[in-house]
Amino acid sequence: MKVGSNTAATVTVDSTNNTLSQLASSINNQNIGVSASVIQDSNGYRLALVSTASGAPGDITVSGNT
Repeated sequence: MKVGSNTAATVTVDSTNNTLSQLASSINNQNIGVSASVIQDSNGYRLALVSTASGAPGDITVSGNT
């Protein structure tokens, strides 16, 4: 996960954070400029990511490896 031009941070999903709420806590604990929370809508629960910076410096990039 990367915010703006900052260095990318690694968020590892394992048995200690494999629920949405645990994953949100793990992201928030890294202090990487992203606020993570769990939201619910008519389709179920989702992980919401919001940058703490506005404009282009707050662009969030998420990539994954499996």
